[in-house]
Amino acid sequence: TPIALTALIELESRGERLWYFLGPKGGGIEIGEVLVVTPESPIGLELMGQKAGEKFKLQTRGPAQEFKILSVR
Repeated sequence: TPIALTALIELESRGERLWYFLGPKGGGIEIGEVLVVTPESPIGLELMGQKAGEKFKLQTRGPAQEFKILSVR
């Protein structure tokens, strides 16, 4: 299933598992281990339409960081 609004996404980067919730607003809020992001954020833009198993690179500050999408709920 392609990633869309209200998806809960599990990513892996540098051996660490990360959780993101793609919401329509409220980006930057952390709920436990889950970070809320919006489709307008750099990572939200990359996640939209992607599927579990895909990889992408994101560069915000410093060197690019590679992510693997482990699951989408």
